[in-house]
Amino acid sequence: MGIQQAVVNTLDDAGTRTIIVRADAGAGLDDSVLARLHRLSSVATAVGFGDPVDATNSYLPGGTRVAAHTFYSLSPAQLGIQGTDSVDNAIASPEALEELGMAEPSGSISTVDGLEYPVTAQLDVPDHLAFMEPLIVIPRESSPDESQQGEPLTVLVVVANQASEVPQLTAVLRSVLGVSDPESVSIELSGDLIELRELVVVPSEVVNTI
Repeated sequence: MGIQQAVVNTLDDAGTRTIIVRADAGAGLDDSVLARLHRLSSVATAVGFGDPVDATNSYLPGGTRVAAHTFYSLSPAQLGIQGTDSVDNAIASPEALEELGMAEPSGSISTVDGLEYPVTAQLDVPDHLAFMEPLIVIPRESSPDESQQGEPLTVLVVVANQASEVPQLTAVLRSVLGVSDPESVSIELSGDLIELRELVVVPSEVVNTI
């Protein structure tokens, strides 16, 4: 395998196939979008996060605050979240556990709005979600029925099957978000993906002269 192809293959990693949608509270983005995205052949996976709320280790009053998010996915097993037993429990990444002062996933977290969630498992955070670290998720069931009113999201992460599909997917994404206020939604790519790919995919005759 040549150096050029090796670089291109690296660009096809999940982290470089990622589209991040951020929505203001009240924008109207909700988890029903996951069912609509699931129908698109260019989408490998998509997950949604609710508005973050600060949480601390319940046994360390005044401890470090870490953002906890409600979490929605039609394929939660991709993050190591197994079955409905995880619903309404807190699952924390190693980085979040360290911030919370927990040697292992146990005990519970308390949020600033007075709720408490048992910490039941450790979260395996993939590279394309590393920007959310330190990450605590509280899984919720997401309905596969796209016609139903869903739960509000503030972050939606969509991964394309191939990096070459990112531009087209980005172009159609706004039409499937179903938001009431499009101006309150921003769409960004993981790094300068398109520009970077154009830099490395050069004509073979140019490569041969290097």
